[in-house]
Amino acid sequence: MPSHVVAIMVRLKAKPGFEGKVIGAVRALIEPTRQKPNCLYYDFHQMNNDPTVFLSYEVWSSLQDFEEHLNSPFLVAMQEAAVEFLAQPLQYTVMRSVAPTPGSETLPL
Repeated sequence: MPSHVVAIMVRLKAKPGFEGKVIGAVRALIEPTRQKPNCLYYDFHQMNNDPTVFLSYEVWSSLQDFEEHLNSPFLVAMQEAAVEFLAQPLQYTVMRSVAPTPGSETLPL
């Protein structure tokens, strides 16, 4: 499989009343993830119309880099702890640009 930049959308759904726990867990992930050499962009968002839903937008050098990230000790620990406050398991979608701008594939404007 050729290596190319991929964008990832991760969706977390908190149990009602546990939004604060998700925010705390997500904040603990942001800096360690951004420091990974093959993480090109990483940010988490909370939906305005449903505060129990959180979405991340991530850009990785390759799908393999993202998959390796999923096995990071800090991420595995968060997922194990998250069983308490998530309504469903973490879900993610892998995307790639259909018409990338040279030098900035899938990066946000």
